[in-house]
Amino acid sequence: MSDFKTVPVVATDEMIISAMRNVQVEDGGGFRGIGWIEAVHCYREMLAAAPSPWVSVEERLPDAEKGSTESATVIVFLDDFVITTGFYCHFENEWYG
Repeated sequence: MSDFKTVPVVATDEMIISAMRNVQVEDGGGFRGIGWIEAVHCYREMLAAAPSPWVSVEERLPDAEKGSTESATVIVFLDDFVITTGFYCHFENEWYG
């Protein structure tokens, strides 16, 4: 998961201004920067398309950390009400937490 960063659900003013400065769209043979509404819409579309960070262990187990047999620490839900942290040991095929 090191390829991901947590971002706010609503884009900050600084994020929108950065998009307006750095994103250009083709406009009838030329290019122009995007406006405030376009930047907000683009951000919402990217969030909607983002993969969910919640993955069922039935789908896949957490990846092992580089050079280790243990996964990164993850949030674990047990019996739909207990929330704890833990990690998965790939070498021993066991959960710890």
